Amino acid sequence: MSKGKWLVVLGIVALAVLMMVAVSSAQVGNPRAGATMGPALGNLHVNPAVFENLSDHTVQLFGHVTLVNGYDSDMYKGCHALIKLRGENKTIAVLTEAHRMQTLLQSALVGNKLVSVHAFRYSIPPTVSPGSWNAGMEVYLLERAILYNQR
Repeated sequence: MSKGKWLVVLGIVALAVLMMVAVSSAQVGNPRAGATMGPALGNLHVNPAVFENLSDHTVQLFGHVTLVNGYDSDMYKGCHALIKLRGENKTIAVLTEAHRMQTLLQSALVGNKLVSVHAFRYSIPPTVSPGSWNAGMEVYLLERAILYNQR
């Protein structure tokens, strides 16, 4: 085989390798590739550990948002909200990176509106900043939220 043909074959192989790397990066959730990770979460820039220790089904909880805390760090880009459950003396935390979910949580906080969240519960919750959750705090990964016109 001539030198020119070898260069063509080598170029085709190099292109194929580059395409496989790009596809595999998107499949594992490389945020630079615009891929998604987790259920209906959008483009995430978060440590994959955030998706570990999740229940395999969602629960629906009702309550009022008492705090929304935003993060923009290398470890996590998104927010957590504290929700005081309706009819219970209990507060939970929900995590989300989806901007639409953050907006709904903020609106619920400002308007003191009832919110329904569908979320996956962590058996071992991740921390999104240095420190830890309060003892006994249940932490959920938010899948969807419904904001009601009730207080």
